[in-house]
Amino acid sequence: MPKDWDTEHFERWMDTVHSNQHDDEHYGTAAGTPYQGGVFSSAMYGGGAEFYSVTGMYENPLLEKKHPGPHKGKGPKGYKRADDRIHDEICKHLSRHSLIDASLMDIQVENGVVTMTGEVTDRRMKYLAEDVVDDVTGVKEIHNKVRVAENRAA
Repeated sequence: MPKDWDTEHFERWMDTVHSNQHDDEHYGTAAGTPYQGGVFSSAMYGGGAEFYSVTGMYENPLLEKKHPGPHKGKGPKGYKRADDRIHDEICKHLSRHSLIDASLMDIQVENGVVTMTGEVTDRRMKYLAEDVVDDVTGVKEIHNKVRVAENRAA
């Protein structure tokens, strides 16, 4: 795959490949569809065989989300993400996380510095919330002032 391909190109390419597959899910593939870890047939060589193995050991690097590339977070010169956008994304991620009750938390963002205050029911939730905030683009520093309210029922 050319180096200048990004996730968007890959997704469009996979949509094309997937739409070209016949109703019989095993037609033209060995060991299932590419999404199931199979390989393309030799008749479709060059259409992705280099990224799929029968054992699933060779994953496509564009799909790997655990190891971001070396340039993640580098924007154009002078770019600064707005505090309101950082705040909204933090709140969205906290509210969607199934192990965090953020209903008694308050989030403040100023120049990319996040201050977390309020209460949670246990220490694990306090530090899990900090990890969620740390994953948001534009966060420079985190002040976790959240208290653990041990007498509160979950």
